[in-house]
Amino acid sequence: MLKVVHFVQVAPCRSGLYETTREICKGQIEYLKWNARMVDVTGICTGSGEPTKQKEERGIPLADLKWARRADVFFLHTGIPKEIEGTKPTVYFAHGMPEYTLYSQIMREVAVSEEIRKKKLENATPFFGSWGLVVQIAKYDWMKAAITLWRRHKPYWEPYFKKVILGNHFCDLEKFKPEGDKADYVQRPAENGGMNITFADHWRYTAFKDPFQILHGARKFCKSTNSRIHLYAVPKEEVRDLRHPWNSIIHGISEELEHTLGGFYAVHADIASVHRAADLLITPSCDDTRTVIEASACGCPVLARHGTEAAIFHCRIEDPDELDRSLRDIYQKWQDKKTWSKLQKQSRDLVTDKSLSLKSCVEKIESGLAEVL
Repeated sequence: MLKVVHFVQVAPCRSGLYETTREICKGQIEYLKWNARMVDVTGICTGSGEPTKQKEERGIPLADLKWARRADVFFLHTGIPKEIEGTKPTVYFAHGMPEYTLYSQIMREVAVSEEIRKKKLENATPFFGSWGLVVQIAKYDWMKAAITLWRRHKPYWEPYFKKVILGNHFCDLEKFKPEGDKADYVQRPAENGGMNITFADHWRYTAFKDPFQILHGARKFCKSTNSRIHLYAVPKEEVRDLRHPWNSIIHGISEELEHTLGGFYAVHADIASVHRAADLLITPSCDDTRTVIEASACGCPVLARHGTEAAIFHCRIEDPDELDRSLRDIYQKWQDKKTWSKLQKQSRDLVTDKSLSLKSCVEKIESGLAEVL
């Protein structure tokens, strides 16, 4: 029985990266019969000390560094403590967009250096969000492979890693389904026949895109139809920081944008209930992210950039005029309840393919690792 450990910052219901890691670990236990555990490196990566002493998280076992030292393989998600880095064959799990990782480093380089100096993060290497560190560590003999769940990302990583294993995106179809509770829009819901539209994954923008362009593109549509866009996954500390750009919307909102913005929410513990309550979800992503897949699985149609296979509607999100035209076309379909019901069912059908299951994903990882271990 293979003994593996996943190094990750444990953040239940607050981080897509963590939830993906947890599910991969769960799949390795259930389908591969591996002895898989997670090490919570939150304390180390924030400079506050040792891994947490918690023994499990929603049924998935957590390990300490003593247990980790006896593992056969390390899976690197967030960061590995320096004291055991390189002591076992290691696999880098490439979460998220490669180009976003590069941009994150460019934008945060000074800030990251300052944090390392202040918090003494030399005890661990925080890899996520640092292109330079990923490229550097890929050269070491003990780094055996990288894993990505998205075909589009594979060519980005291939020049650096000895092997790149392609898994597949997946979704818990029992949790994310049309039936179930629906969240309440407690902050300014749509009125008089308007749509409630959720906007998520807004942090996926690069330096070449305006982070508010969806709001600006939807402004006239929302005003004429009494629809509202509700923003999710906005960190509370950003909302409180009056210097942060989000506050130009929250605290200094113009009369025009007032007709556009509905609610402004941080992390929601039951995101499935949010997807069920929404009439539509908009995302700037061109990848089948957790947000896209989970919303579609709940029967919430998704409008995304071209190339997003799990979204039923597509347009050039970055073009405000095209976004406006797309929303008006979607609105007409939404008004015909029979047509919209079919689109909701078709949205779920996009993500229920058996080849896109957690089982198939961990089996692809197992097959890829057999070639390098």
